[in-house]
Formats: sequence, C-alpha cells, structure tokens
Amino acid sequence: MPQHMSFCSSPHSNTLIILFFSNLFMSFNLLCETVRKAIKKKGFSETEIQRKMIPVLLEGKHALGIAATGTGKTEAALLPVLHKLLEKERENSVEALYITPLRALNRDILSRLTWWAEETGISVAVRHGDTPASGRSKQLKQPPRLLITTPESLNAMLCAPKMSKKLTGVKYVIIDEIHELAESKRGVQLALELERLSRKAGEFQRIALSATVGDPEYIAKFICPGRHCEICKAEESRQMKIDVELPQPVRQDFVDAERINTKATVVAKLRRLREIMEKHRAVLIFVNTRSTAEMLSSRLASYVSRDSVDVHHSSLSKDVRVITEKRFKQGEIKALISTSSLELGIDIGRIDVVVQYGSPRQVKRAIQRIGRSGHSIDRTSKGIILSTDIEDYVESRLIAEMAKQGRIEKTLRWGSALDVLAHEMVGLSLEESPVDIMEAFQLVKRLPVYENLDYDSFISVLKQLEKERLIWLDEKHFGKRRAARLYYYTNLSTIADEQKFFVKDVNTNKTISTLDEGFVASELERNAVFISKGQAWRVLDITEKEVLVEQKTDLSASIPAWEGEQIPVSFELARAFGKALREGKFAEENKSLAAFLKKQEKEHKIDENEISIESEKNYVILSAFFGSKVNETLGKYLATLITAYLGQSVRMKSDPYRIVFEFPDEARPELVKKFLEEKAALRSVLMQGTIRSSLFKSKFIHVAKRFGLLRKEVSYKRVGIAKIIDAVIDSPIVEETFNEIATEKFDIDRTEDVLNDIAKGRIKIRPYKGKASPFARNAFEKIMHLSELMNPQVPEAQLVNLLMKRVNNKVVKLYCTYCGKIFYRRISELPDEVKCPSCASTMVALVKKDDASILMKLRQKKALNREESKFLKALMETANIINAYGKRAVQALSARGIGPKSAKRILGNLHRDDYSFFKNILEEQRNFFKTKQYWKQAKP
Repeated sequence: MPQHMSFCSSPHSNTLIILFFSNLFMSFNLLCETVRKAIKKKGFSETEIQRKMIPVLLEGKHALGIAATGTGKTEAALLPVLHKLLEKERENSVEALYITPLRALNRDILSRLTWWAEETGISVAVRHGDTPASGRSKQLKQPPRLLITTPESLNAMLCAPKMSKKLTGVKYVIIDEIHELAESKRGVQLALELERLSRKAGEFQRIALSATVGDPEYIAKFICPGRHCEICKAEESRQMKIDVELPQPVRQDFVDAERINTKATVVAKLRRLREIMEKHRAVLIFVNTRSTAEMLSSRLASYVSRDSVDVHHSSLSKDVRVITEKRFKQGEIKALISTSSLELGIDIGRIDVVVQYGSPRQVKRAIQRIGRSGHSIDRTSKGIILSTDIEDYVESRLIAEMAKQGRIEKTLRWGSALDVLAHEMVGLSLEESPVDIMEAFQLVKRLPVYENLDYDSFISVLKQLEKERLIWLDEKHFGKRRAARLYYYTNLSTIADEQKFFVKDVNTNKTISTLDEGFVASELERNAVFISKGQAWRVLDITEKEVLVEQKTDLSASIPAWEGEQIPVSFELARAFGKALREGKFAEENKSLAAFLKKQEKEHKIDENEISIESEKNYVILSAFFGSKVNETLGKYLATLITAYLGQSVRMKSDPYRIVFEFPDEARPELVKKFLEEKAALRSVLMQGTIRSSLFKSKFIHVAKRFGLLRKEVSYKRVGIAKIIDAVIDSPIVEETFNEIATEKFDIDRTEDVLNDIAKGRIKIRPYKGKASPFARNAFEKIMHLSELMNPQVPEAQLVNLLMKRVNNKVVKLYCTYCGKIFYRRISELPDEVKCPSCASTMVALVKKDDASILMKLRQKKALNREESKFLKALMETANIINAYGKRAVQALSARGIGPKSAKRILGNLHRDDYSFFKNILEEQRNFFKTKQYWKQAKP
C-alpha cells in the first residue's frame, strides 16, 4: 500500500472546509460543550498547533503534531479524543491509549489528564512496570476509557490473556515525544506493537506529538506505515533567545581558584552562573554527561550556597529524582543541574532561564533544552550556552544559528532490528497460534525500519527461534512453544539490563563511582585510563564486581576512555565548523579565537575540504571535519587495516573534527595516507575490526538475550562469549549485533561517500611534517575529554597518610599458633612486640579470612587435608614474620595486596619513620596490581 502524507495546509476539500470554519470560529468551537466548559475553566487560549490539529483529528485522520515545548501539543491531541469519547457510549474496554517514553512523564501526564477527566467525566488510569497488582486488577474489572502507559507495558498487555481482551475496543492512540522513541529500538518495538494492536482492535486513529524533528515525513511514515498521515506543524514558534558566552577570568577568579582548588577559567564560569542565579528565580543547567553534572554540582556548591544547587540524572533513584523535582518546583532549589533526564516535558515548574554548560552538540538538543524555559506560548525561551573553550564556542555559535534557522538533524534510522523482530514474532504467536508466515512478513514489511528486509532474512529469524525451542515452524506457519511466554515476559524491554561495576581506588580503598557493564566491556582493560568524578584513573584490575584503579599522573602517556556516551556531532555541523575556522567566522567578536587562528595559520590553514596528517611522538593526528560517526567509522576502518598490515595493535580515538592513532613504537603517517587512498571493502573491514572487540562481545550479550539465546542474568565476564559467537557466527544474532554497533557508532554510507570523494580528488590529503599544529594538538585534550572541571591530582603525601590512617584503624583477627587463642585488636593499639594475651607467645599469625573450621581443627590437633595444610603453612609464615618484626609486620600484612613475600621485602628495608614505611607499602601495592603476584601466594 503506498505511503501518503500531507501537511495541514495542503489542498484537501473536507480539511479545507473545517480549517476555514475553525479559523473563523476557533477550533475550540468545534468541540462539544462539556470540553469547551473545561477549556474555559482552565483559562486556555487557542494556540496554532491546536488550531491546526484539532480539526484534522475531529475528521478521524492520523496526524503528527510538531510544535515547540509549551505550546499546548498535549491538549491539541487530547481534547478531540475526549470530544469523541463523550460522543460515543462507553464500552467495557480501554478506548484510548496515551503512550509516553518515560514513567516520569506518566506521572505528569496523569495529573494533567486527571483534571480533564474529572471535568469531562472520562475515566483515566496509568499502567507501567510499577503499577501494583491491585491497580492492575481494578483496571481489568473496570477498564479506564483512557489509559496512560509505556511501550513496554503495552507489550505486556498485548499477550496478557485477560487484559488483552480489554484492548479490543481501542480507537485512539496518542504517542508523546515520538522523536525520542523513533531513534531507539524502543520505537521500533512500539511500531510493531501498534501493528499487532491493529490486528486485535481493528484500525484506530494514530496521533503522534513531537517538539523537535528534522524529518517529519519519516516520523509520519514511522508511526503510520502504509497510511495517510497529516503533518500539522506550528509555524509560529515561541521566541527563542540564545546567547553564547565564553567567560574570561578576572583577577578575583585567580584568588578564588586557589581557595576552591580549581582553575581560574572554571571560576569564571562559576562566577557567571552565580550572576545568572542572582538575576533569576529558577535556573535549569544542562550538561552532557553524568560526570560533568556531578563535578559541576560540587564546584558550584563550593562557590554559592550548597542548599541552592542540586543534581538530576538517570543514575539517581526514582525517589531521589522525584524529591529533587518537587524541591525545584517549590523554589527550594535555585539551580538544578541535569543531563538529558529533564529534556522531555517533566513538570518542574516555571523555568526562567536554561543554561547549557558546554556545547549541546546537536541543534535538536539545544532547541529541546532551551525550550524548557518560558514554557508557554506567550513567553520567550531564554538560553545561555557557557562555552568551555574556543572550539566549544565556535560549535555553540553554529548550533545557535542553526536553531534559529530551524536546521535540525535528521532522525537516527534503524535498519532491520532483528532482535526486536524476533521478540515481537514470539508475541504474535502468543496472541494467535498458528501464525501465517506470509501474513506476518507483510505486517513487518509495512514498517520503514523493515522495508529492506528480505524474506530469507525473516525466515532466518524464525529458524533461530525454532532452534531455541521458542516456536515451532513449518513451511507456512509458526506457533508458540512452552518456553515462549517466559521468554517474552522476561525480555519486554529493549533497554539493556546492565550490571554495575564499582570503581575502587586501591590506594584509599574508597569506592569512586559505578560504571555500566557495557562501558567496562567496550572501553576498559588493564592499564586503560578513564575519567570519573573529575579525575583520571588507570585500571589495575577488573574483577566480577569491581574495577580496581589508581590515580593517573601523566595524562599524555595514553588515550583515556570516557565514562558514558558522548552526544554525536552531525556531519553537517562538522562541515560548518571546518568552514567557520577556514573563514575566520566569529573571530572579530572573540579575541581568543582570533589569536588561536593566527597561531594555527603559522603551521597551516584549516580547510574542511582536506584531511591533514600530522604527527606527535608515536601519534598520528588527522584533522577531518566529518562529524562523530564518520570519524569513528573512518578511524576504525584505518586502524583495522594498519593493525593487520603491521601485525601490531594500533589504537584509535576520534572526536567530530579529528582522528588520533596511537602506534606501538613510532608514528607511521605514511601508512595512514596509504590506506586512505587504497579503498577496501568498508563494511567487511569494520566487521573484521569489531567482531573480536569487547564492545562486540558486550553488544552480542544484549542482542542474544533479546533473541532468547542467553538468559537474562548472564554477564560478559562469566561466559565464554567468543566461543558462543563462533558457534553462531552465521546467525541473525551476530548480524544484528554488528547492525546495532553500525547504527549507534558508525555512519557507513557517509564514510563511503568520503572515501569516494578522496578517490576522486574532491577531498585532498595533506601530510605535514614537523611539529603538530595547535588544532591537531588540541586532539589530546578533546579526545581524552579532559574536562576543565577535573580535580587536581591528589598529592602522594596525602595518599600515604590516608593509607596509614586506614591501616592503623583496622581491627585485625590474630591467632596464637602456640596455644590456639584467637583475639582481636585495633592495629593502632598494638604494642611494638605482638604477644598472645593468654600465653605471651610471640608466634602470633594474622588471619585474613574467616575460616573458623580450619582454626578449630588446628586447636583440636585434627588431621588436615591438602588445602588445609597449605593454609597452615601460610599461617606459620605470617607468624614467623610477626615474630620477627612485630607491629609493623601486622601493618604491612593487613594492607590490601600485601602477602608474606611482599611484606618481607618491605620489612627488610630500612625506614626512617612511619611515613617512609607506609610509602613503601603503597609502592608495593602498586606493584602488586601490575604483576598480580599476590594471587599466586597462599592467603591465610
């Protein structure tokens, strides 16, 4: 069936007639009296999106409504649905669904819709994963006419034997924040759910709402596949004022920087934030990562009143977030620092100004975030972008320009999400078994995500499910098997359920932060460096639950990874950035930028139409203005080819404007040039370069779980993933794993275009000898993501003192090898000569693990097995050391990572004082984590 789309202003007889009268009498006048009374009571004035959308929806058409935040989109969709519900008799069924991407939005929408429901007499309820059994039971007995839910809960209801019957009367589905869903597998899942729902309930009216979208035609096709869809776009946009600033330090900033132990450039921004807070009642500050949120909160709280600042991000518990939202709404908090968790329409009250700390990196994010201020049609949205440096300033200026021009990035498009397809086919088999294969294939092919899916690929997914005994399959049909329901309900969400790893500083024994399993799997290995809590850390070891680290001192020694995903910069923005630097755009307004460009031009001029190749130590740096995804694709492609050529690993990191290669010995710029010019099969090289990576293994686990191959609780550390991948190498699971990486991380099509442009000479390759230019050298700061908010290195003396304090404060378990007495002492209270309190023997051992059964055997002089004999030998070794060295032996042996051999080395040295002794312990601890000798020693 051909796809149809039109805009509300397009010629269409009935629509034009209604629009004509709605413009004369207002669209509100088209609504029934009950709804009009509620509107009057609410004191609403009609907005453009309501004027355009209400007549279309009253005609029963599918529609996509696009308008700025705070312009009444929710009511534009809701009021016509309430009108229609009031016109018809109530059924014993849910008649309208309101689907939101976040549970937090459910809370807000429920409170808003409850008001309308009470005024119009329409019953409303909310249903998500936290809805108690009593609430679900009530919804089953007395279904609300309007049900607010999430994609996951709709998925659950579709296969619930009783509740699914209450969906057969659905006539209207409203999807809020569709732009947020369409870019993820959750959106793909929802699109398939709606097709399944239409088989159950018949055709229903589809209504989607979006604040910002770059390609409305695609979104309309995504949510209304094979159907006519009206695109109602409000041309009147609320006034949006965006200022871009790069605060410069003044004399007092240097004084304050000393006081709070940071840089003067940071204080300049903190001072500016304080000024903004003093001028406004409610300030919402957006940042791009959780780490930045935490660091900025800490810094700002030390510069202004601590009670006036708080943080909001997805890693915080729901209860903490709700309390924070309430406090901000009530004016108890002056400034709230948030990641993307508050981008969507969660109600946190009136916001006077939005501050973006650092570039928002995307036009759509800038519009969405800054649109949170004002939040009504008659108020101006006011935003300030505080740039972190010169490059950030140029990027932010360009984003501000594009936002005003309405040049928004296109939606991320998924191609053939095979794991989602597998889950939904099992769901279909639970609803109706047997299922006609060709009917199911045609249902799937309607969706733009699956328009390129061939029949053989579809069958391969079904065969994989058959192998896992989730369905039975013959030539024409498939159906459920016993394991299908359990698989279906344990995999309702496409969001990866990741294990958390605790990051522990071995020097202080403190937990620094937590990291997601995916980040640990894809980015971390021994000796890798990453940033967390404002400091750089080197990985010493990764256990089942912990990442053991020490502070990194020399940040130029290797490329650190980063905690969390960076927001990608588009190809178009990167091209504009390169052009702006070439033309010196904004340089007249910014002296620092002018000085930087002058310094850069002494080496060579920046040109977005060339790739410069420069070297620094064992690094090769490409200046390439192609955006985050193309640079990541190009970098991975080149690194794979060069690694294969050399037979040695070449590491790579990229940002939107540069690619850095780290060679094992010396820089080889000629190899980078060679492989840029010798075009190979891009997709197969990328597959070769990723399939053995930790990232691939981590993604494979999540995809395999969605397919049902692996159980939900499996961790990447606990299974031989490489062997499993080899066993299913030709399966749709491996294919989908690469597809997911390619969609999220790469841009293969655009990279093909870049390589073709290089081959045709449209993009020049320019090798430069000598020292790297300022722009190339900036790569080390940008690609390492070394935030200006980073805390300074903790001095070694402080680490030694912390170790001394921690060890001396320990209560240790001691065992007398002579009389068998067990006793406990705080180390600081031990005498220099350690004796048994019962028999005064100095042959006292330190027991590190609680093995009461072995100690009891020793006291009773019973026979020991082989393992117990090893324990006794190690026990006697520690007793001999304590006998010889006393209290200092206990101090050494009780430190993490110090076994008998290490303790003997430490105690055999001469130490002037306690400080030098504990410094020696610290050095041995570091050596332990590098050599892991401790694990080979017996552990009493």
